Amino acid sequence: MTAQILIAESEAQFQARLIEYAISRGWEWMHIGRTGKYSANGAKGTLGTGWPDLTLVRGTRLIFAELKSQRAPVPDAYQQKVLLILSDVAEVYHWRPSDWPMILEVLL
Repeated sequence: MTAQILIAESEAQFQARLIEYAISRGWEWMHIGRTGKYSANGAKGTLGTGWPDLTLVRGTRLIFAELKSQRAPVPDAYQQKVLLILSDVAEVYHWRPSDWPMILEVLL
């Protein structure tokens, strides 16, 4: 994939590509959309605001991945807090389209 395509790829397109690859490698996945400051698709709580875009599970591995388009800002303070909390219990990543080679390795 060329650099120009990666830069133009939206977060939704990137997420769809990543999910397709993850499924092909045997990963189960979940995406929770955001509906408000303290909720994620109706799931309320202190983690709702910063909950990562994707939860991936395969065997004994649990991955939380925050996805951003190539030009989007870094995760905000809420997202950083939740990612830090989750990193104590699982693999946590912040991925952009340019991270695709690493993503391929992580999800092998």
